[in-house]
Amino acid sequence: MKKLFGLFIALLLSLSVFSQGNKKKIYLLVDTLNQPKIDKQIEIKWTSPFHYAFIFNVPYKAPYYKYVEFSTWIDKKKPKPQIELSKPKYPFIELAELLSKVKESSLYFSDEFDFYITEALPKKRFQTFKVMLMPQQAPTQTGASLKNK
Repeated sequence: MKKLFGLFIALLLSLSVFSQGNKKKIYLLVDTLNQPKIDKQIEIKWTSPFHYAFIFNVPYKAPYYKYVEFSTWIDKKKPKPQIELSKPKYPFIELAELLSKVKESSLYFSDEFDFYITEALPKKRFQTFKVMLMPQQAPTQTGASLKNK
């Protein structure tokens, strides 16, 4: 019985290791240097001291999803990636294709894909981040209604 249980545990561990290797890698090039300052489609900002976010201000699901956010965690254990002096030769996809993939599998996007965003920096430098899709929840309505007599 112990051998059977040990074999079962080994099988589960090997399946999880192999399933992680089946993720597709996708890359997106983000250039905030050349976008109009009035109508920013892409925002890159720190949403907390350790949370670096790429926010795409595009409606992708009606009626209340007005943006898509991808983020990475940056701290001493996982610092920012090195700055590259030339544009990486990744097979970059377009934003429309990315949004299509997000719509198809928003709940399992990070399980299906390893997603990387390459940020264009001044002086023709680049930085590539591995990011995850941040989940969004539908807004809730709270409050009370009073009837006038």
